[in-house]
Amino acid sequence: MASTAGEMTTPDSLASFYGDQDVFAELAEANERLSTDWTYMPFFSSVEGPMREAAAAAGAGEGPMSAVFEAGQTQSVATLTEANIPVAE
Repeated sequence: MASTAGEMTTPDSLASFYGDQDVFAELAEANERLSTDWTYMPFFSSVEGPMREAAAAAGAGEGPMSAVFEAGQTQSVATLTEANIPVAE
């Protein structure tokens, strides 16, 4: 979401950009599901592409905001599994 000088990004402007989806509600729900035992995410850079694609789709009205977090989780599990790091699904 690009903004010009002097413009402020607000919850309403974010919701408008993402097809009136409540971005902060999605973030709160995702945070509630985080494990307090998980303090580090190796290979974090591997999730960027899938998450960006899902965010672009949500911004274009072609998918829900929750798909951003689902893409991150799916890619994280795949990357950790490929690295032979045990993952509980």
